Amino acid sequence: MISSVPLESLGGEAVPVLVIAARDGARLAFSPQGGTICQWWGADGAERLYLSPTNPWAATDAIRGGVPVIFPQFAARGPLPKHGLARAARWSVAGQGMDEDDGCGWATLTFSDSPETFAVWPHRFRLELTARFDTDHLSIRLDVTNAGEEAFAFTTALHSYLSADVTDRVSGLAGLELIDSADGGRRLRAGDAPIPLDAPIDRIFLNAERPITLERAASVLRIEQSGFRDAVVWKPAAADTLPALPPDGHSRFVCVEAAVIGAPASLAPNQRWSGTQTLRALPLS
Repeated sequence: MISSVPLESLGGEAVPVLVIAARDGARLAFSPQGGTICQWWGADGAERLYLSPTNPWAATDAIRGGVPVIFPQFAARGPLPKHGLARAARWSVAGQGMDEDDGCGWATLTFSDSPETFAVWPHRFRLELTARFDTDHLSIRLDVTNAGEEAFAFTTALHSYLSADVTDRVSGLAGLELIDSADGGRRLRAGDAPIPLDAPIDRIFLNAERPITLERAASVLRIEQSGFRDAVVWKPAAADTLPALPPDGHSRFVCVEAAVIGAPASLAPNQRWSGTQTLRALPLS
């Protein structure tokens, strides 16, 4: 199996990582730490996600790579800790297996309010994350339920780290209004050219409910979303010092995130919101 992070080195006693298979030989690694999808391998062993080889696998830390869950605040855009409450918390594994009908592997994780979350955000909630996959697709659905007696608003994202290098590019966002987080939040209109990955980028694309494509030298990844209104494209600079990222890590991934940022989602008591991001591996045309 082709892997920059050997399977046997994933996780540890403090941060368990579980690996499940689809009928066609694809595999998925996930962890209760942050409800994180850690890695998705095709049947040929090719990695579709980026997972940092220098993760400390500490019980208090978010996992660097895979698909962390951001809730109920994106980045530092509010009073809560950066990216909210969910990405470094311990979730519960509600189930895992293989669908007998279509052969897809699946896993479901949940996270709910607790005294620890009430200390920083006074709302009752329940998150459920379900991943379904085979060698051609990975679909991740996030459900947010208001379990309390008062309405609340939130922002959220699936912070997907996609395996990529500096010769790749992202397309499908032309003409959208965007917020350039690297330029003080300046609002711009996206140009027609694909986004090259040979330079840092940190942009929020508003009303981006359309297919996005990661064009790689040997493969194409089509990124679709529903429920999530916005999309983020983020790639750090070489000079950025980020926890648990090796010196060359910035050149090995791009984050294309399904998100709700521009207009927060609101939930009345007992209401539920759902959003899905689907990654599809396509042959080169």
